[in-house]
Amino acid sequence: SYDSTAVDEASEDPDTIAVERLAKTDTTRYASFSMKLELPTATEGVEGVIRKQLCDIVAERLSHVLSYEGSRKFSVLKDKDADNKTFVDYYFTHAAKAINADAKGDYDERAHWYNSDESLTDEQRKENLSTIPSWDYDYKLVKVADTLNYVVFLSQDYSYTGGAHGGVGGDGDLTFSKLDGKMIEHFVDTTKVEALQPLLREGLKSYFAENGEKLTDEELYGQLQLGISGNERTIPLPMYQIARSEERFSRAE
Repeated sequence: SYDSTAVDEASEDPDTIAVERLAKTDTTRYASFSMKLELPTATEGVEGVIRKQLCDIVAERLSHVLSYEGSRKFSVLKDKDADNKTFVDYYFTHAAKAINADAKGDYDERAHWYNSDESLTDEQRKENLSTIPSWDYDYKLVKVADTLNYVVFLSQDYSYTGGAHGGVGGDGDLTFSKLDGKMIEHFVDTTKVEALQPLLREGLKSYFAENGEKLTDEELYGQLQLGISGNERTIPLPMYQIARSEERFSRAE
């Protein structure tokens, strides 16, 4: 069973992008799946360009859901003119089915192992079967910033597949120019890692200071586990591209 809600975002500011919020959940014995999307209501112009890119991102993420070998679990929606609800219904239905099938396969494998283990008593076998964990997958694509020049959407997922703990992944912050709708991908020159070290050190120290920790360089390297087994003290760039602030964006323009 699942719930569905769709609400148009009302805004008095004509410079912001109106989005439609859609959320669905599905829970079975084997898995729980939730999806929360905020997609632009417009399908034409700059907002339509942004919406199309967001739909492509969602399609890639969910059609490959929990696919550790990169294989697609189901085909992408061929109707390019589908409205937001149709789009969400399609990917929710197919992703839920794929997740549940994988989770059931994991459950069946564990159950087979317990049932074939002759060293277990009936009570132990019953207890082990009752504690086989269900899977959990949550996906969201939500608008997190909307300014005169750009809009940012966060693509993030959480997955738990029966191990010691779950993990957070996704595409991170996705920044789009309101000039032409194109995604802005390169805010930092990744060939200048060494030149960026002072900025990275100060930024990380400031981050830890917000939690009451004032760190020296050595303490910072210890927190980051750098230089433990050698002399390498280079702080790597973030996994995700940095989403620029409005101030930096304005200066760049």
